[in-house]
Amino acid sequence: MLDPVARRPMKYGVLILSAWMAAACGGGDPAARGPQPGSAAWHWEGAVENFEVDDFAKALEHLDDVAASDDPLASKAVLWRTATLVGLSRGYIEVIDAYRAGIKEDGAREADYQGLIQQANRTGRQYAIELAESLGEVQKAGAGAEVTLDFPFPSGSGARSNMLTAVEAGDAVPAGQLSTAETHTLRRGLIRAAAEMGGVEADHANEASAKFNAGPVTVSGSEFRRTMAKLLLDVSLMFSRERVNEPDVRKILIDRAEQWAAPDTESEDDEAQEWSDAFAKEVEDERRDMARKARRVKARS
Repeated sequence: MLDPVARRPMKYGVLILSAWMAAACGGGDPAARGPQPGSAAWHWEGAVENFEVDDFAKALEHLDDVAASDDPLASKAVLWRTATLVGLSRGYIEVIDAYRAGIKEDGAREADYQGLIQQANRTGRQYAIELAESLGEVQKAGAGAEVTLDFPFPSGSGARSNMLTAVEAGDAVPAGQLSTAETHTLRRGLIRAAAEMGGVEADHANEASAKFNAGPVTVSGSEFRRTMAKLLLDVSLMFSRERVNEPDVRKILIDRAEQWAAPDTESEDDEAQEWSDAFAKEVEDERRDMARKARRVKARS
């Protein structure tokens, strides 16, 4: 199977030309033919369509094009891409950990799972790197007193995959069902990331879906900043020694998380100071884990 991330650089020249020719020959009302091929609106629709068929890499390529444009959709695309990259990164962490747990429970599973772990490490790593590289744009998009999230809420289920739970327990799971379990888990990751960015607890998928479907979701700039700080710590786990083992990259993400949280460190607001103190302990815990010291706070997952 072609690595989904490896397809990211592919261009859409043939697709754009075909769509343009179809539109040019079709006549009729231009509005009825949809957005102009290559426009930001056209790429936005492409992202929607590819999400529907689980082609997340191609959907992200469309969002990259929108984010790079001068169109009003650009900032919306930046935030949608952020939720997607966080969701996929954490989804792959969950997949990797389940395969590793399955091997621990039954060593005979290693032959079946080792290649899948390596693939999940490569793909999840790439999405996490893309998130780190996009943080400047994210900071700009979330710089206001309020941040509006205006993108489709991910479809799927926020519940954990039963098949992935079976994998984790060391049970035999047919190869075809492993792919289904991975896709389910990635969609769960997307749902949870969008929920958290929208100010809803990750486990409350139905509440988050209703909130997004009711219209654009607005959160305060401080709430968005705190959520991003927390999510960056979560994603930093992709680079832990148990996964891709890149401590330098993990440190960068932890440092960036601390920077996103910095405005609350000197706040005179009691609630903000309380949050800041608690988050500082989480940051310290991640650094302790990097140094192979015992955690003092509950491990992230």
